[in-house]
Amino acid sequence: MDELQKILIKKEAQRRKKNMKLYPLYMMFGYDLMFYYAINILFLSEIKHVSDAHIMLLSSMYALSSVILILPISAITSKIRTKKAMMCGNLLNAISTLCIIIGNTYIVFILSQVLSAIAFAFINISVSPMLKETIPQSKEKNKIFGNVYSKSFFRYCIFAALSTIASGYLYKIDPYIPMFLCVLSSILGFVIASNFVQFKKEEKEITLKESFIQLKDVVIFGAKSKRLKALLLALGLIWGILVTFTTYSVTLLKNLEVSPEYIGIILALLEILKGRFSERANAFHDKHRNTSISKILYIISISYIIIGMIANIQIPLVLKISMIIILFFVIRGMHGIYAILYNRYLNNFMQTKVLPSIYSLQSIVDNIFRGVITCIASGVLTLTNIQYATLIMGILFVVLSSIVTGYMRDRIGLNPLEYDSTDTKYASNERNTIKYEETKKINQ
Repeated sequence: MDELQKILIKKEAQRRKKNMKLYPLYMMFGYDLMFYYAINILFLSEIKHVSDAHIMLLSSMYALSSVILILPISAITSKIRTKKAMMCGNLLNAISTLCIIIGNTYIVFILSQVLSAIAFAFINISVSPMLKETIPQSKEKNKIFGNVYSKSFFRYCIFAALSTIASGYLYKIDPYIPMFLCVLSSILGFVIASNFVQFKKEEKEITLKESFIQLKDVVIFGAKSKRLKALLLALGLIWGILVTFTTYSVTLLKNLEVSPEYIGIILALLEILKGRFSERANAFHDKHRNTSISKILYIISISYIIIGMIANIQIPLVLKISMIIILFFVIRGMHGIYAILYNRYLNNFMQTKVLPSIYSLQSIVDNIFRGVITCIASGVLTLTNIQYATLIMGILFVVLSSIVTGYMRDRIGLNPLEYDSTDTKYASNERNTIKYEETKKINQ
């Protein structure tokens, strides 16, 4: 190896190291809307005078927009690459939050959800691929990915917790302060994303038309692959349930007359717990293997039912709130595990070049579940109070979980050799290595 090659290898290592340092920062500021979720429902209901049912309906509008727009955005992302897609996402999130700040009609709030749907489509299909592109090819690539992502996700949870506490207190001073801090956070995410190094694709650059063709092929693959289809449905159902929990939990606390600053503290503790549990995701998978998703589904769904039962019985208010918060902790802990396993399972055996398309396909399924479930949740909330609504939705979630779990059986968690060619069309080098090693063991 000559001196020039050594210099080039060293420079590439430095660029990869730079991305590794920026990645946790991006997760903290640009991955989500900071200072927002603790007070968005309060802001819309108390400052903008939107009903709880209509707030729930906004989530359905977001989901519908995501389903419609994700395919063209995925094709655009394949063309402009992950760095620019992340930058676009953060810029659009800043504009979306400004729409809520200045808007006074429901149409403007719907527009904000459409913009946010576009923003998160760019971000969600780019964040994991950006990290995977950064990590050099090796047999330990998936393990390194899991470690870096889980540590970054934990930092995101800690910052989300701190911002949640701050937003609860700042809301009492002036409701607009946390909203403007949310805009600032998105702008910082844009700046951090602009400093990432975009590594060249190993394959040749493709046109936008070719991106659409690749995406179409992946969609067809997803429809035929038993493994991917079962995984998409299970992860989508969990996401729909968790999105409903975000709105229902705050609405229930508000109904129990918990003040904004205490809601902020409770939500902050939930974020910290989510981060802690995310660090245990791999251990959870190692223990439960192909039943991991089923256990997450049932734990969350049954917790909903118990929350609804506790909310409807006559016991001292402090005891009632305490018991409900403990169950909130259980649900959010499962959220932390799900967040890591979501990326791990989607990345398994997949070529880097098709990952944005795979994430787009999952986003479509996620948002179909989100749209349908939040529509139902909104309808239930118009017919009854939040206490009974939580109980009803919990029963529905248990039924749906049983159906999806039954469908997943014999489709997820198999040995790499047990998947047929339909399931391994886009198998990565990591999967082929595993298959080779398994075959060698059998031959021996």
